[in-house]
Amino acid sequence: MKIIYCTIICSLFMQESFAQKANLQKELFPCRKGKEWGYVNKQKEWIVHWGYDEAYPFSEERAAVKLDNKWGFVNLQGSAIVSLRYDTVGYFINGMAKVRQNQKEGYINKEGKPVVAIKYDKLCEFKEGLTAFQQQGKWGILNLQGVEIVGNQYDYVGSCTDGFVVVNFGGKMGYLNKQGREIGSGYFYKSAMDFREGMAAVMNNDKWGFVDKQGNEVVPLKYEKVGSFSEGLAAVMTGGMWGFIDKAGTEVVPCAYNEVVAFGEGLAPAKSNDKWGYIDKTGRLVIPFKYTLTQPFKGGFAVVVNKKWGLISANGKEAVEPRYDEMKSIGEGLFAVRIGARWGCIEASGVEAIPLKYSQILDFQKGLAKIYMGKLLGYIAKDGTEYFD
Repeated sequence: MKIIYCTIICSLFMQESFAQKANLQKELFPCRKGKEWGYVNKQKEWIVHWGYDEAYPFSEERAAVKLDNKWGFVNLQGSAIVSLRYDTVGYFINGMAKVRQNQKEGYINKEGKPVVAIKYDKLCEFKEGLTAFQQQGKWGILNLQGVEIVGNQYDYVGSCTDGFVVVNFGGKMGYLNKQGREIGSGYFYKSAMDFREGMAAVMNNDKWGFVDKQGNEVVPLKYEKVGSFSEGLAAVMTGGMWGFIDKAGTEVVPCAYNEVVAFGEGLAPAKSNDKWGYIDKTGRLVIPFKYTLTQPFKGGFAVVVNKKWGLISANGKEAVEPRYDEMKSIGEGLFAVRIGARWGCIEASGVEAIPLKYSQILDFQKGLAKIYMGKLLGYIAKDGTEYFD
């Protein structure tokens, strides 16, 4: 009985150890040792030993690695799933990654098999199941299966947004639906923007208006400039001054401002007499015109400038006093800040999350941000852990 009991305990212990090891390998981070790259776990133990010229963070259990100017992919165990044979590669998204080989582009799956044939001069990223491709100087559209919905006949093809793609054919612009069929008047406009919130800005004779998804001009082409719809309103300019309209074309905020920026979280930056403040959707001034520069609210906070850069909350109160030479939101609740030539990160409360010692900090994605110290590249986590030696 003791032997059986001991065997069960040992078996459970081994299963737990294997499970712990597997969990550790589910979170691997690119790490630089000198000029060579590999992968470590959270404890900075080497799982995939250094030896690569460059390494990307994992995405969908695959990571891009570079050696001798060729790219491939490894799995969480460090095994080469896709051999080093591509000139450039992208991240895996929805099981596919863009690759470039011999001046041609395509998409592969996680086993390295082509999903979209590597034969196109250029390929864009997939949006809403479609991507634009270029061959022989002309653009077309294909789907996730690599089927060409529309052949290469356009001078320009945009990304699919709200189910539609803006295209340029012979100097005139219009829209295609996801089946490749034209809407409205076809190729009719001198300029056109992507759809946002069911509406798209279009221009003829230097005047802008908006069409709906059926191609109907629901807002007449009468404005000097416009912005896309955001939170139900779009910025418009007439007589050199800016305001906002709703989707029926009603001017809900008078055109009385020197400049405006799209609404975010119910407030829009607006400029009057060379100073910026914030207005609500009725045009009421919520935060006074006192800043030299403002940015839209995001996550309850906005970056503002008054000689120095700081942070305010939606009630206009200072969350972080203006004391930085530069500041920008870099995602996942953090703000990159600069004093002199050195960058670091703070939280919205002003607490320093990452010391100001880097030459450059890029946006956080999946808990990691790319940083530079001089010309050397590395990665840091939100808690400040450095993945380089």
